[in-house]
Amino acid sequence: MHFADHFYRLRPCFTHFVIRTFHTHSVRKLVSRCFFLLTAFSLLVFFLCSAAFFRQMALHISLNMKNSLELYNDEISRDLDDAITFLTDNCFRNADISSLNTSHDRNEIYLHTVKIQKNLSTTTFPNIGGLFIYSQSQDIFIPQVNETWDLNQNNTKASYLIKDILRERNQNDSLKDLPLNQWFLMREGEDYFLFHIINKRNTYAGAWTSLNLTASTYQYFKDMQASILYVDQNGSVLGNPLFEGSRLDPEKSVHFFRNYLAVSNPLDYCDYYIMAMIPASYLLHLMAPLLTAFLIIMTWILLFCLAVSFLMKHFINASSAILQPVIQSMRSGEFHSQIESSSPFEETQNVIDTFNEMISEIQNLRINIYEQKIARTELELQYLKTQIAPHFLINCLNTIFTLSQDKANQDITHLLIQTLSDHLRYTLSTRTEVALSEEIHYVKNYLTLTKLRFPGSLSYDIRIESSLDNAQVFPLILLMLTENSIKENLVMGETFFIRIHGYSYQKGNATRVHLVHIDSGAGFDREQLLLFNHIEERPLSLDKGSGIGIYNTVRRLKLTMGETPEILFSNEPDAGARIDIDFPYRRLS
Repeated sequence: MHFADHFYRLRPCFTHFVIRTFHTHSVRKLVSRCFFLLTAFSLLVFFLCSAAFFRQMALHISLNMKNSLELYNDEISRDLDDAITFLTDNCFRNADISSLNTSHDRNEIYLHTVKIQKNLSTTTFPNIGGLFIYSQSQDIFIPQVNETWDLNQNNTKASYLIKDILRERNQNDSLKDLPLNQWFLMREGEDYFLFHIINKRNTYAGAWTSLNLTASTYQYFKDMQASILYVDQNGSVLGNPLFEGSRLDPEKSVHFFRNYLAVSNPLDYCDYYIMAMIPASYLLHLMAPLLTAFLIIMTWILLFCLAVSFLMKHFINASSAILQPVIQSMRSGEFHSQIESSSPFEETQNVIDTFNEMISEIQNLRINIYEQKIARTELELQYLKTQIAPHFLINCLNTIFTLSQDKANQDITHLLIQTLSDHLRYTLSTRTEVALSEEIHYVKNYLTLTKLRFPGSLSYDIRIESSLDNAQVFPLILLMLTENSIKENLVMGETFFIRIHGYSYQKGNATRVHLVHIDSGAGFDREQLLLFNHIEERPLSLDKGSGIGIYNTVRRLKLTMGETPEILFSNEPDAGARIDIDFPYRRLS
Protein backbone atom coordinates (compact mmCIF):
# COMPACT_ATOMS: atom_id res chain seq x y z
CA MET A 1 0.00 0.00 0.00
CA HIS A 2 1.28 3.45 -0.93
CA PHE A 3 2.26 5.88 1.84
CA ALA A 4 -0.56 8.26 0.82
CA ASP A 5 -3.10 5.49 1.36
CA HIS A 6 -1.76 4.90 4.87
CA PHE A 7 -1.94 8.62 5.57
CA TYR A 8 -5.57 8.95 4.49
CA ARG A 9 -6.52 5.90 6.58
CA LEU A 10 -4.83 7.27 9.71
CA ARG A 11 -5.88 10.91 9.20
CA PRO A 12 -9.13 10.68 11.26
CA CYS A 13 -7.26 9.15 14.22
CA PHE A 14 -4.51 11.75 13.95
CA THR A 15 -7.07 14.58 13.73
CA HIS A 16 -8.90 13.30 16.81
CA PHE A 17 -5.62 13.08 18.72
CA VAL A 18 -4.66 16.65 17.76
CA ILE A 19 -8.08 18.01 18.78
CA ARG A 20 -7.97 16.31 22.18
CA THR A 21 -4.39 17.40 22.79
CA PHE A 22 -4.85 21.04 21.90
CA HIS A 23 -8.40 21.49 23.19
CA THR A 24 -7.95 23.74 26.20
CA HIS A 25 -9.32 27.02 27.51
CA SER A 26 -5.88 28.25 28.52
CA VAL A 27 -3.48 29.60 25.94
CA ARG A 28 -0.64 29.16 28.40
CA LYS A 29 -1.55 25.51 28.73
CA LEU A 30 -1.73 25.27 24.96
CA VAL A 31 1.78 26.64 24.63
CA SER A 32 3.02 24.31 27.36
CA ARG A 33 1.37 21.34 25.70
CA CYS A 34 2.90 22.28 22.37
CA PHE A 35 6.33 22.45 23.95
CA PHE A 36 5.97 19.18 25.81
CA LEU A 37 4.49 17.52 22.75
CA LEU A 38 7.44 18.69 20.68
CA THR A 39 9.80 17.45 23.39
CA ALA A 40 8.07 14.08 23.50
CA PHE A 41 8.09 13.89 19.71
CA SER A 42 11.80 14.75 19.60
CA LEU A 43 12.61 12.13 22.19
CA LEU A 44 10.50 9.61 20.31
CA VAL A 45 12.32 10.37 17.07
CA PHE A 46 15.62 10.15 18.92
CA PHE A 47 14.84 6.75 20.40
CA LEU A 48 13.32 5.41 17.17
CA CYS A 49 16.33 6.50 15.13
CA SER A 50 18.68 5.09 17.75
CA ALA A 51 16.79 1.83 17.85
CA ALA A 52 16.72 1.59 14.04
CA PHE A 53 20.42 2.35 13.74
CA PHE A 54 21.21 -0.05 16.59
CA ARG A 55 19.18 -2.77 14.89
CA GLN A 56 20.82 -2.23 11.51
CA MET A 57 24.27 -2.15 13.06
CA ALA A 58 23.55 -5.30 15.10
CA LEU A 59 22.26 -7.01 11.94
CA HIS A 60 25.36 -6.01 9.98
CA ILE A 61 27.69 -7.18 12.74
CA SER A 62 25.76 -10.41 13.25
CA LEU A 63 26.05 -11.22 9.53
CA ASN A 64 29.81 -10.65 9.66
CA MET A 65 30.01 -12.77 12.81
CA LYS A 66 27.98 -15.51 11.18
CA ASN A 67 30.25 -15.56 8.14
CA SER A 68 33.34 -15.58 10.33
CA LEU A 69 32.04 -18.44 12.46
CA GLU A 70 31.30 -20.45 9.33
CA LEU A 71 34.82 -19.80 8.00
CA TYR A 72 36.41 -20.83 11.30
CA ASN A 73 34.18 -23.88 11.40
CA ASP A 74 35.20 -24.89 7.88
CA GLU A 75 38.87 -24.36 8.68
CA ILE A 76 38.80 -26.39 11.90
CA SER A 77 36.68 -29.11 10.28
CA ARG A 78 39.19 -29.37 7.47
CA ASP A 79 42.11 -29.69 9.91
CA LEU A 80 40.29 -32.34 11.94
CA ASP A 81 39.38 -34.33 8.83
CA ASP A 82 42.94 -34.07 7.53
CA ALA A 83 44.30 -35.32 10.85
CA ILE A 84 41.99 -38.36 10.84
CA THR A 85 42.84 -39.08 7.19
CA PHE A 86 46.54 -38.87 8.03
CA LEU A 87 46.16 -41.34 10.91
CA THR A 88 44.07 -43.73 8.81
CA ASP A 89 46.73 -43.79 6.07
CA ASN A 90 49.41 -44.46 8.67
CA CYS A 91 47.50 -47.38 10.12
CA PHE A 92 47.24 -49.00 6.68
CA ARG A 93 50.60 -48.06 5.12
CA ASN A 94 53.10 -47.63 7.93
CA ALA A 95 55.01 -50.88 8.31
CA ASP A 96 56.33 -49.84 11.71
CA ILE A 97 52.79 -49.80 13.12
CA SER A 98 51.99 -53.33 11.87
CA SER A 99 55.40 -54.59 12.98
CA LEU A 100 54.95 -53.05 16.42
CA ASN A 101 51.83 -55.14 17.03
CA THR A 102 53.58 -58.45 16.10
CA SER A 103 57.12 -57.90 17.39
CA HIS A 104 58.36 -59.60 20.58
CA ASP A 105 61.88 -58.20 20.70
CA ARG A 106 62.27 -55.18 22.99
CA ASN A 107 64.86 -53.50 20.80
CA GLU A 108 62.61 -53.86 17.75
CA ILE A 109 59.65 -52.56 19.70
CA TYR A 110 61.66 -49.51 20.81
CA LEU A 111 62.89 -48.90 17.27
CA HIS A 112 59.37 -49.11 15.81
CA THR A 113 58.07 -46.76 18.54
CA VAL A 114 60.71 -44.12 17.76
CA LYS A 115 59.98 -44.31 14.03
CA ILE A 116 56.24 -44.01 14.56
CA GLN A 117 56.67 -40.98 16.81
CA LYS A 118 59.00 -39.38 14.30
CA ASN A 119 56.47 -39.98 11.53
CA LEU A 120 53.73 -38.34 13.59
CA SER A 121 55.88 -35.27 14.15
CA THR A 122 56.45 -34.73 10.40
CA THR A 123 52.97 -33.24 10.00
CA THR A 124 51.29 -30.61 12.16
CA PHE A 125 47.72 -29.38 12.06
CA PRO A 126 47.09 -25.83 13.38
CA ASN A 127 43.82 -26.69 15.09
CA ILE A 128 44.83 -30.11 16.45
CA GLY A 129 46.25 -30.39 19.95
CA GLY A 130 47.93 -33.71 19.35
CA LEU A 131 47.95 -37.15 17.70
CA PHE A 132 48.48 -40.61 19.15
CA ILE A 133 48.96 -44.26 18.21
CA TYR A 134 48.07 -46.99 20.71
CA SER A 135 49.11 -50.61 20.26
CA GLN A 136 46.65 -52.84 22.04
CA SER A 137 48.86 -55.96 21.91
CA GLN A 138 51.96 -54.16 23.26
CA ASP A 139 49.99 -51.66 25.49
CA ILE A 140 52.18 -48.87 24.12
CA PHE A 141 50.85 -45.30 23.85
CA ILE A 142 52.74 -43.05 21.39
CA PRO A 143 51.66 -39.38 21.56
CA GLN A 144 52.66 -36.40 19.47
CA VAL A 145 51.81 -33.14 21.28
CA ASN A 146 51.45 -29.88 19.37
CA GLU A 147 54.03 -27.83 21.29
CA THR A 148 52.71 -24.50 19.97
CA TRP A 149 49.44 -25.33 21.75
CA ASP A 150 50.89 -26.63 24.97
CA LEU A 151 49.78 -23.59 26.99
CA ASN A 152 49.49 -24.36 30.72
CA GLN A 153 50.20 -28.02 29.91
CA ASN A 154 46.70 -28.48 28.43
CA ASN A 155 47.81 -30.77 25.62
CA THR A 156 49.96 -32.83 27.96
CA LYS A 157 46.97 -33.20 30.25
CA ALA A 158 44.86 -34.42 27.31
CA SER A 159 47.62 -36.91 26.37
CA TYR A 160 47.66 -38.40 29.87
CA LEU A 161 43.87 -38.49 29.99
CA ILE A 162 43.45 -40.53 26.78
CA LYS A 163 46.40 -42.78 27.62
CA ASP A 164 44.90 -43.73 30.99
CA ILE A 165 41.53 -44.41 29.40
CA LEU A 166 43.00 -46.66 26.67
CA ARG A 167 45.15 -48.67 29.05
CA GLU A 168 42.35 -49.07 31.61
CA ARG A 169 39.94 -50.28 28.96
CA ASN A 170 42.61 -52.57 27.47
CA GLN A 171 43.02 -54.22 30.86
CA ASN A 172 39.25 -54.57 31.23
CA ASP A 173 38.88 -55.78 27.66
CA SER A 174 36.44 -52.93 26.90
CA LEU A 175 38.24 -51.02 24.17
CA LYS A 176 35.56 -52.08 21.75
CA ASP A 177 33.04 -50.02 23.76
CA LEU A 178 34.80 -46.75 23.00
CA PRO A 179 32.90 -44.32 20.71
CA LEU A 180 34.85 -44.78 17.47
CA ASN A 181 34.90 -42.75 14.28
CA GLN A 182 33.34 -39.68 15.87
CA TRP A 183 34.33 -36.71 17.95
CA PHE A 184 33.28 -36.96 21.59
CA LEU A 185 33.71 -34.61 24.54
CA MET A 186 35.63 -35.25 27.74
CA ARG A 187 36.32 -32.98 30.69
CA GLU A 188 39.39 -32.80 32.88
CA GLY A 189 39.07 -30.22 35.65
CA GLU A 190 38.17 -26.90 34.02
CA ASP A 191 39.34 -28.06 30.56
CA TYR A 192 37.19 -29.62 27.83
CA PHE A 193 38.69 -31.80 25.09
CA LEU A 194 37.32 -33.32 21.90
CA PHE A 195 38.72 -36.77 21.06
CA HIS A 196 38.45 -38.83 17.89
CA ILE A 197 39.55 -42.50 17.92
CA ILE A 198 39.76 -44.97 15.03
CA ASN A 199 40.57 -48.68 15.04
CA LYS A 200 42.43 -49.93 12.00
CA ARG A 201 44.26 -53.28 11.76
CA ASN A 202 44.18 -53.86 15.52
CA THR A 203 45.67 -50.42 16.11
CA TYR A 204 43.93 -47.53 17.87
CA ALA A 205 44.81 -44.09 16.60
CA GLY A 206 43.35 -40.70 17.26
CA ALA A 207 43.58 -36.97 17.71
CA TRP A 208 42.37 -34.40 20.19
CA THR A 209 41.75 -30.71 20.42
CA SER A 210 41.08 -28.37 23.34
CA LEU A 211 37.87 -26.32 23.27
CA ASN A 212 39.48 -23.58 25.37
CA LEU A 213 42.43 -23.22 23.02
CA THR A 214 40.33 -23.59 19.88
CA ALA A 215 38.13 -20.72 21.05
CA SER A 216 41.21 -18.55 21.58
CA THR A 217 42.06 -18.79 17.85
CA TYR A 218 39.03 -16.69 16.86
CA GLN A 219 41.07 -13.53 16.41
CA TYR A 220 38.29 -11.66 14.59
CA PHE A 221 36.21 -11.35 17.76
CA LYS A 222 38.89 -10.23 20.19
CA ASP A 223 38.63 -6.57 19.15
CA MET A 224 34.88 -6.77 19.86
CA GLN A 225 35.48 -7.96 23.43
CA ALA A 226 33.44 -11.01 22.45
CA SER A 227 33.33 -14.36 24.24
CA ILE A 228 33.47 -17.56 22.19
CA LEU A 229 31.38 -20.35 23.70
CA TYR A 230 30.84 -23.99 22.93
CA VAL A 231 27.25 -24.97 23.70
CA ASP A 232 25.62 -28.40 23.70
CA GLN A 233 22.19 -29.15 22.24
CA ASN A 234 20.52 -28.39 25.59
CA GLY A 235 21.98 -24.90 25.70
CA SER A 236 24.58 -25.60 28.43
CA VAL A 237 27.87 -23.68 28.13
CA LEU A 238 31.07 -25.74 28.09
CA GLY A 239 34.28 -24.43 29.59
CA ASN A 240 33.52 -20.74 30.12
CA PRO A 241 32.99 -19.77 33.80
CA LEU A 242 31.56 -16.35 32.81
CA PHE A 243 28.43 -18.04 31.42
CA GLU A 244 28.41 -21.07 33.67
CA GLY A 245 24.87 -22.03 34.61
CA SER A 246 23.34 -20.02 31.76
CA ARG A 247 20.81 -21.67 29.48
CA LEU A 248 21.26 -20.48 25.90
CA ASP A 249 19.27 -21.20 22.76
CA PRO A 250 21.83 -22.29 20.16
CA GLU A 251 19.18 -23.06 17.53
CA LYS A 252 18.56 -19.32 17.11
CA SER A 253 21.31 -18.14 14.82
CA VAL A 254 21.03 -14.47 15.91
CA HIS A 255 19.35 -13.16 19.05
CA PHE A 256 19.95 -11.08 22.18
CA PHE A 257 20.77 -12.80 25.47
CA ARG A 258 20.89 -10.52 28.50
CA ASN A 259 23.31 -7.73 27.49
CA TYR A 260 24.90 -9.67 24.63
CA LEU A 261 24.32 -10.09 20.92
CA ALA A 262 24.52 -13.87 20.44
CA VAL A 263 25.37 -15.46 17.09
CA SER A 264 25.26 -19.25 16.84
CA ASN A 265 26.56 -21.72 14.27
CA PRO A 266 26.43 -25.55 14.39
CA LEU A 267 29.75 -27.39 14.23
CA ASP A 268 30.30 -29.84 11.40
CA TYR A 269 32.61 -32.17 13.30
CA CYS A 270 30.45 -32.78 16.42
CA ASP A 271 26.96 -32.32 17.86
CA TYR A 272 27.74 -28.97 19.45
CA TYR A 273 27.35 -25.30 18.61
CA ILE A 274 29.79 -22.43 18.67
CA MET A 275 28.42 -19.09 19.81
CA ALA A 276 29.93 -15.62 19.74
CA MET A 277 28.69 -13.31 22.51
CA ILE A 278 29.33 -9.62 21.75
CA PRO A 279 28.50 -7.26 24.65
CA ALA A 280 25.90 -4.56 23.95
CA SER A 281 28.35 -2.01 25.34
CA TYR A 282 30.52 -2.56 22.26
CA LEU A 283 27.56 -1.79 19.98
CA LEU A 284 26.70 1.31 21.99
CA HIS A 285 30.33 2.38 21.78
CA LEU A 286 30.11 2.25 17.98
CA MET A 287 26.92 4.35 18.11
CA ALA A 288 28.35 6.97 20.48
CA PRO A 289 29.49 9.55 17.81
CA LEU A 290 26.17 9.47 15.97
CA LEU A 291 24.12 9.63 19.14
CA THR A 292 26.19 12.56 20.41
CA ALA A 293 25.69 14.56 17.20
CA PHE A 294 21.96 13.81 17.11
CA LEU A 295 21.58 14.70 20.79
CA ILE A 296 23.28 18.06 20.25
CA ILE A 297 20.92 18.89 17.38
CA MET A 298 17.85 17.92 19.42
CA THR A 299 19.07 19.99 22.37
CA TRP A 300 19.40 23.10 20.20
CA ILE A 301 15.90 22.58 18.77
CA LEU A 302 14.39 22.20 22.24
CA LEU A 303 16.21 25.28 23.55
CA PHE A 304 14.88 27.32 20.64
CA CYS A 305 11.33 26.09 21.26
CA LEU A 306 11.69 26.82 24.97
CA ALA A 307 12.71 30.40 24.21
CA VAL A 308 9.73 30.86 21.86
CA SER A 309 7.42 29.36 24.48
CA PHE A 310 8.72 31.73 27.13
CA LEU A 311 8.14 34.78 24.91
CA MET A 312 4.60 33.66 24.02
CA LYS A 313 3.70 33.07 27.67
CA HIS A 314 5.04 36.52 28.57
CA PHE A 315 2.83 38.12 25.90
CA ILE A 316 -0.23 36.06 26.86
CA ASN A 317 0.06 36.71 30.60
CA ALA A 318 -0.94 40.36 30.08
CA SER A 319 -4.30 39.35 28.57
CA SER A 320 -4.74 36.49 31.01
CA ALA A 321 -4.38 38.84 33.99
CA ILE A 322 -7.38 40.81 32.71
CA LEU A 323 -9.64 37.81 32.11
CA GLN A 324 -8.67 35.62 35.06
CA PRO A 325 -10.66 37.44 37.86
CA VAL A 326 -13.89 37.30 35.86
CA ILE A 327 -13.30 33.66 34.94
CA GLN A 328 -12.90 32.79 38.61
CA SER A 329 -16.16 34.59 39.43
CA MET A 330 -17.98 32.63 36.74
CA ARG A 331 -16.60 29.36 38.06
CA SER A 332 -18.04 30.17 41.48
CA GLY A 333 -21.47 30.82 39.92
CA GLU A 334 -21.31 34.62 39.68
CA PHE A 335 -22.34 35.85 36.23
CA HIS A 336 -22.83 39.52 37.02
CA SER A 337 -19.20 40.60 36.67
CA GLN A 338 -18.03 42.58 33.68
CA ILE A 339 -14.50 43.34 32.48
CA GLU A 340 -14.00 47.07 32.95
CA SER A 341 -10.36 47.43 31.84
CA SER A 342 -9.22 47.98 28.30
CA SER A 343 -6.22 46.73 26.36
CA PRO A 344 -3.90 48.55 23.97
CA PHE A 345 -3.99 45.53 21.68
CA GLU A 346 -6.93 45.37 19.26
CA GLU A 347 -7.15 41.57 19.40
CA THR A 348 -7.26 41.53 23.20
CA GLN A 349 -9.93 44.26 23.31
CA ASN A 350 -12.09 42.26 20.89
CA VAL A 351 -11.83 39.31 23.25
CA ILE A 352 -12.87 41.50 26.22
CA ASP A 353 -15.91 42.93 24.39
CA THR A 354 -16.99 39.48 23.22
CA PHE A 355 -16.49 38.13 26.73
CA ASN A 356 -18.77 40.80 28.24
CA GLU A 357 -21.46 40.05 25.65
CA MET A 358 -21.16 36.34 26.37
CA ILE A 359 -21.69 36.92 30.13
CA SER A 360 -24.92 38.79 29.40
CA GLU A 361 -26.16 36.02 27.12
CA ILE A 362 -25.33 33.39 29.74
CA GLN A 363 -27.39 35.21 32.35
CA ASN A 364 -30.43 35.24 30.06
CA LEU A 365 -29.97 31.61 29.05
CA ARG A 366 -29.67 30.46 32.67
CA ILE A 367 -33.02 32.08 33.53
CA ASN A 368 -34.76 30.52 30.51
CA ILE A 369 -33.29 27.06 31.07
CA TYR A 370 -34.21 27.08 34.74
CA GLU A 371 -37.84 27.95 33.96
CA GLN A 372 -38.02 25.29 31.22
CA LYS A 373 -36.57 22.66 33.54
CA ILE A 374 -39.23 23.33 36.19
CA ALA A 375 -42.01 23.09 33.62
CA ARG A 376 -40.60 19.88 32.10
CA THR A 377 -40.27 18.22 35.52
CA GLU A 378 -43.87 18.98 36.42
CA LEU A 379 -45.06 17.66 33.07
CA GLU A 380 -43.10 14.41 33.40
CA LEU A 381 -44.42 13.79 36.92
CA GLN A 382 -48.01 14.16 35.69
CA TYR A 383 -47.34 11.85 32.76
CA LEU A 384 -45.88 9.12 34.96
CA LYS A 385 -48.77 9.40 37.35
CA THR A 386 -51.39 9.02 34.60
CA GLN A 387 -49.68 5.77 33.51
CA ILE A 388 -50.29 4.21 36.94
CA ALA A 389 -53.84 5.50 37.73
CA PRO A 390 -55.70 3.82 34.79
CA HIS A 391 -53.98 0.52 35.54
CA PHE A 392 -55.20 0.62 39.15
CA LEU A 393 -58.69 1.74 38.07
CA ILE A 394 -59.13 -1.24 35.73
CA ASN A 395 -58.17 -3.70 38.48
CA CYS A 396 -60.66 -2.13 40.92
CA LEU A 397 -63.50 -2.12 38.35
CA ASN A 398 -62.85 -5.80 37.67
CA THR A 399 -63.19 -6.47 41.40
CA ILE A 400 -66.47 -4.53 41.63
CA PHE A 401 -67.83 -6.30 38.58
CA THR A 402 -67.02 -9.68 40.07
CA LEU A 403 -68.73 -8.89 43.38
CA SER A 404 -71.78 -7.28 41.77
CA GLN A 405 -72.70 -10.56 40.10
CA ASP A 406 -74.12 -11.71 43.44
CA LYS A 407 -76.85 -9.54 45.07
CA ALA A 408 -75.73 -10.84 48.47
CA ASN A 409 -72.61 -8.72 48.00
CA GLN A 410 -74.56 -5.48 47.51
CA ASP A 411 -73.32 -3.89 50.72
CA ILE A 412 -69.76 -4.91 49.98
CA THR A 413 -70.14 -3.59 46.44
CA HIS A 414 -71.30 -0.22 47.72
CA LEU A 415 -68.33 -0.17 50.12
CA LEU A 416 -65.99 -0.96 47.26
CA ILE A 417 -67.48 1.78 45.08
CA GLN A 418 -67.12 4.29 47.88
CA THR A 419 -63.54 3.20 48.59
CA LEU A 420 -62.73 3.26 44.87
CA SER A 421 -64.08 6.79 44.69
CA ASP A 422 -61.66 7.81 47.43
CA HIS A 423 -58.82 6.06 45.60
CA LEU A 424 -59.59 7.72 42.30
CA ARG A 425 -59.74 11.09 44.00
CA TYR A 426 -56.30 10.28 45.43
CA THR A 427 -54.70 8.79 42.33
CA LEU A 428 -56.09 11.29 39.86
CA SER A 429 -55.17 14.24 42.01
CA THR A 430 -52.73 16.70 40.49
CA ARG A 431 -50.69 16.69 43.68
CA THR A 432 -47.08 15.56 43.39
CA GLU A 433 -46.41 15.47 47.14
CA VAL A 434 -48.33 13.69 49.93
CA ALA A 435 -47.66 12.66 53.51
CA LEU A 436 -46.41 9.12 54.09
CA SER A 437 -49.33 8.51 56.48
CA GLU A 438 -51.80 9.30 53.65
CA GLU A 439 -50.02 6.90 51.29
CA ILE A 440 -50.17 4.16 53.96
CA HIS A 441 -53.92 4.86 54.44
CA TYR A 442 -54.66 4.13 50.79
CA VAL A 443 -52.35 1.09 50.78
CA LYS A 444 -54.42 -0.35 53.63
CA ASN A 445 -57.63 0.50 51.74
CA TYR A 446 -56.36 -1.38 48.69
CA LEU A 447 -55.37 -4.38 50.83
CA THR A 448 -58.86 -4.33 52.40
CA LEU A 449 -60.46 -4.34 48.94
CA THR A 450 -58.25 -7.25 47.88
CA LYS A 451 -59.11 -9.24 51.00
CA LEU A 452 -62.80 -8.77 50.22
CA ARG A 453 -62.25 -10.08 46.72
CA PHE A 454 -60.06 -13.00 47.80
CA PRO A 455 -61.27 -14.03 51.27
CA GLY A 456 -58.71 -15.86 53.39
CA SER A 457 -55.95 -15.38 50.81
CA LEU A 458 -54.24 -12.18 51.98
CA SER A 459 -52.69 -10.92 55.21
CA TYR A 460 -50.37 -8.00 55.85
CA ASP A 461 -48.19 -6.30 58.46
CA ILE A 462 -47.59 -2.53 58.17
CA ARG A 463 -45.34 -0.82 60.70
CA ILE A 464 -44.26 2.79 60.16
CA GLU A 465 -42.58 4.98 62.76
CA SER A 466 -44.96 7.66 63.96
CA SER A 467 -42.24 10.28 63.41
CA LEU A 468 -42.54 9.61 59.65
CA ASP A 469 -46.28 10.39 59.36
CA ASN A 470 -45.54 13.81 57.83
CA ALA A 471 -42.61 12.60 55.70
CA GLN A 472 -42.95 13.91 52.15
CA VAL A 473 -43.40 11.24 49.42
CA PHE A 474 -45.02 11.17 45.99
CA PRO A 475 -48.41 9.49 45.53
CA LEU A 476 -48.49 5.71 44.85
CA ILE A 477 -44.87 5.13 45.95
CA LEU A 478 -45.96 2.04 47.97
CA LEU A 479 -49.43 1.46 46.52
CA MET A 480 -48.05 0.58 43.09
CA LEU A 481 -45.57 -1.92 44.58
CA THR A 482 -48.35 -3.53 46.64
CA GLU A 483 -50.65 -3.77 43.64
CA ASN A 484 -47.85 -5.26 41.52
CA SER A 485 -47.04 -7.92 44.17
CA ILE A 486 -50.70 -9.00 44.43
CA LYS A 487 -51.21 -9.05 40.67
CA GLU A 488 -48.11 -11.22 40.08
CA ASN A 489 -48.32 -13.63 43.06
CA LEU A 490 -51.73 -13.86 44.76
CA VAL A 491 -53.60 -17.13 44.03
CA MET A 492 -57.12 -17.86 45.30
CA GLY A 493 -57.03 -20.37 48.13
CA GLU A 494 -53.35 -19.83 48.96
CA THR A 495 -52.12 -17.53 51.73
CA PHE A 496 -50.22 -14.48 50.51
CA PHE A 497 -48.44 -12.12 52.93
CA ILE A 498 -47.21 -8.53 52.54
CA ARG A 499 -44.99 -6.70 55.04
CA ILE A 500 -44.27 -2.95 54.87
CA HIS A 501 -41.89 -1.37 57.37
CA GLY A 502 -40.57 2.16 57.62
CA TYR A 503 -38.01 3.81 59.86
CA SER A 504 -35.69 6.82 60.00
CA TYR A 505 -31.96 6.99 60.64
CA GLN A 506 -29.12 9.50 60.67
CA LYS A 507 -26.49 9.64 57.92
CA GLY A 508 -23.96 12.34 58.63
CA ASN A 509 -25.92 15.46 59.52
CA ALA A 510 -29.01 14.43 57.56
CA THR A 511 -32.07 12.33 58.46
CA ARG A 512 -33.09 9.68 55.95
CA VAL A 513 -36.18 7.50 55.50
CA HIS A 514 -35.94 3.78 54.73
CA LEU A 515 -39.02 1.86 53.48
CA VAL A 516 -39.03 -1.93 53.05
CA HIS A 517 -41.68 -3.77 50.99
CA ILE A 518 -41.59 -7.61 51.26
CA ASP A 519 -44.04 -10.24 49.96
CA SER A 520 -44.22 -14.01 50.22
CA GLY A 521 -44.43 -14.64 46.48
CA ALA A 522 -42.01 -16.30 44.08
CA GLY A 523 -39.61 -13.36 44.17
CA PHE A 524 -37.63 -11.90 41.29
CA ASP A 525 -35.75 -14.11 38.85
CA ARG A 526 -32.19 -13.30 37.79
CA GLU A 527 -33.20 -11.41 34.64
CA GLN A 528 -35.74 -9.29 36.54
CA LEU A 529 -33.19 -8.33 39.19
CA LEU A 530 -30.71 -7.32 36.49
CA LEU A 531 -33.37 -5.29 34.67
CA PHE A 532 -35.06 -3.61 37.67
CA ASN A 533 -31.80 -2.59 39.38
CA HIS A 534 -30.72 -0.87 36.12
CA ILE A 535 -34.16 0.01 34.77
CA GLU A 536 -33.34 3.69 34.13
CA GLU A 537 -30.49 2.65 31.87
CA ARG A 538 -32.61 0.17 29.88
CA PRO A 539 -36.27 1.33 29.84
CA LEU A 540 -36.72 -0.13 26.35
CA SER A 541 -36.20 -3.64 27.75
CA LEU A 542 -39.68 -3.58 29.38
CA ASP A 543 -41.71 -6.26 27.60
CA LYS A 544 -45.19 -5.13 26.56
CA GLY A 545 -45.63 -2.89 29.58
CA SER A 546 -44.33 -5.42 32.11
CA GLY A 547 -42.47 -3.51 34.80
CA ILE A 548 -43.74 -0.09 33.69
CA GLY A 549 -45.02 0.56 37.23
CA ILE A 550 -41.59 -0.16 38.69
CA TYR A 551 -39.95 2.05 36.06
CA ASN A 552 -42.36 4.90 36.89
CA THR A 553 -41.66 4.53 40.62
CA VAL A 554 -37.91 4.74 40.02
CA ARG A 555 -38.25 7.75 37.72
CA ARG A 556 -40.60 9.62 40.07
CA LEU A 557 -38.27 8.89 42.98
CA LYS A 558 -35.38 10.54 41.08
CA LEU A 559 -37.48 13.47 39.90
CA THR A 560 -38.93 14.32 43.32
CA MET A 561 -36.01 13.42 45.59
CA GLY A 562 -33.01 14.47 43.49
CA GLU A 563 -29.96 12.23 42.99
CA THR A 564 -29.57 10.94 46.56
CA PRO A 565 -32.52 8.48 46.79
CA GLU A 566 -31.84 4.78 46.26
CA ILE A 567 -34.05 1.81 45.37
CA LEU A 568 -32.83 -1.78 45.49
CA PHE A 569 -34.60 -4.93 44.27
CA SER A 570 -33.67 -8.27 45.86
CA ASN A 571 -35.14 -11.49 47.27
CA GLU A 572 -35.82 -11.92 50.99
CA PRO A 573 -34.52 -15.25 52.41
CA ASP A 574 -37.40 -17.65 53.17
CA ALA A 575 -39.86 -15.15 51.60
CA GLY A 576 -40.33 -13.50 48.22
CA ALA A 577 -39.53 -10.17 46.57
CA ARG A 578 -37.94 -7.39 48.63
CA ILE A 579 -37.78 -3.73 47.64
CA ASP A 580 -35.77 -1.20 49.69
CA ILE A 581 -36.42 2.53 49.14
CA ASP A 582 -34.12 5.06 50.79
CA PHE A 583 -34.43 8.85 50.50
CA PRO A 584 -33.77 12.02 52.51
CA TYR A 585 -36.40 13.04 55.05
CA ARG A 586 -38.44 16.09 54.10
CA ARG A 587 -41.35 17.27 56.22
CA LEU A 588 -44.49 17.98 54.22
CA SER A 589 -45.32 21.65 54.70
